[in-house]
Amino acid sequence: MLELAGVSRDFAGMQAVDHVDLAVAPGEVVCLLGPSGCGKTTTLRIAAGLEAADSGEVRIGGKVVDGGGAFVPPERRRVGLVFQDYALFPHLTVLDNVAFGLPAGLDRAEKARALLSRVNLADRATDHPHKLSGGEQQRVALARALAPSPLLMLLDEPFSGLNFRLRDRIGEESLSLLRAAGTATLMVTHDSDEAMRLADRIAVMRAGRIVQVGRPLDLYDRPVDLFVAEFFSEINKIETVVEGGVVDTGLGKLPASGLANGTSVIVAIRPEAIRPGGSEPAQVAAVHPMGAYALVKLKHPVRDIRYLLRVEHGAAPEFSAKVGARVGVSLDPRGCFVFASEGDASGHAAVTRRR
Repeated sequence: MLELAGVSRDFAGMQAVDHVDLAVAPGEVVCLLGPSGCGKTTTLRIAAGLEAADSGEVRIGGKVVDGGGAFVPPERRRVGLVFQDYALFPHLTVLDNVAFGLPAGLDRAEKARALLSRVNLADRATDHPHKLSGGEQQRVALARALAPSPLLMLLDEPFSGLNFRLRDRIGEESLSLLRAAGTATLMVTHDSDEAMRLADRIAVMRAGRIVQVGRPLDLYDRPVDLFVAEFFSEINKIETVVEGGVVDTGLGKLPASGLANGTSVIVAIRPEAIRPGGSEPAQVAAVHPMGAYALVKLKHPVRDIRYLLRVEHGAAPEFSAKVGARVGVSLDPRGCFVFASEGDASGHAAVTRRR
């Protein structure tokens, strides 16, 4: 339903969006994920028609809306927009807010009431926005965006103003509604946990480029580089060199296929990949109980290497021992990744992946 092909945008010599290719199918939710300033909101604005691309094409429903000399304005793209602040009109009732974007000639009030019923707010139709909670305001904004029956919904950090529990529930409810309507949805977020929970696919963006696109678990299990690996969890990073086709992490050796001997690498180890029990020695440096789990800091008994791991509550009592206690650990290679250091031209990233 949405296709971005080679889309670029430059602001005063700064490449905000750099040859972005991305597609969103009907009924699919794609999260555009990345740090602040990476170009994700500019990409969203180009899709909406609020910014024009300098090059490339934007197609909605197979029709070119930007590129090759064509430019269709936002109001003719059949696109719904929901922003972080919801942008509700404070002087209008909830019902009138939803009806605002509907064309003349329809029974606007009737359709607006039907949409409010879909977001479970029919009983708030005569209220003004200031009387609603943040979650209710978000649902009104979604109903208003759905009113013109858009082909494409664009969401810019729509749930970031809500507390964690409400954000999770409202996000699931809102996106379930969009999927059921068959609406293609592109959502911008900087929150990797939110993207993992809500998206069908995630497009990770850095410095104006999309570096990896895939299903949430694919990105978690098979990151293409250290940037992507770090975006989804804390990472233990160990700098070392490939020797004999393997790398030594201090907690065991890992294969480094595809990388030449002598290549400088960074080994990325997810906290859950360090397992209690095993033959590799380590010392407890600190234990931080977090309720359902504990964060345990270990150090190598000889080398100057420290590790962070996450242990379920009560699962490894030996890790609750006093600081300095010796423990045995092992590595789960499915949560370990080997990447060539930047600037090392002797090989590209090799990754130990989950199968």
